[in-house]
Amino acid sequence: MFGAIAPRKGVLHTLDAIGLLSTKTCAATAFAFVGKVDDHIREEFDVRVVRVRSRTAAQVIVCNGWVPEPDVQGYFEASDYVLMPYQRKVGTSGVLVLAAAVGRPVLAPNFGLIGHLVRNGPLGTTFDSRVPADLAAAIEE
Repeated sequence: MFGAIAPRKGVLHTLDAIGLLSTKTCAATAFAFVGKVDDHIREEFDVRVVRVRSRTAAQVIVCNGWVPEPDVQGYFEASDYVLMPYQRKVGTSGVLVLAAAVGRPVLAPNFGLIGHLVRNGPLGTTFDSRVPADLAAAIEE
């Protein structure tokens, strides 16, 4: 995940979804949360990260802070997928553009313009971002 680490981006749903993944998937997967963690969820985010790290074999990497412009593309190039579990976002996203620019598929909501672009792109896989189990299923796939 890249950008503001905030509830509207689905960050807490993502941490819940990681806890639903198979042991095999967790052992083979690293999740990077890159961007400034919203102060309003910082405590809850930290608690959930610790919980995921202690209960699964998934690597959870947190890079809390602003990313300098020259470093941005490198994060996308280093990714196999870009998670975009935005919560009921109507418009589009710069993250989608950055992922497409380096040819990385996204896991994105089936809602709004992002869902339309991803389905018709095709730019990746869509799911119901309000349901952690749906994100987990998309990751497993």
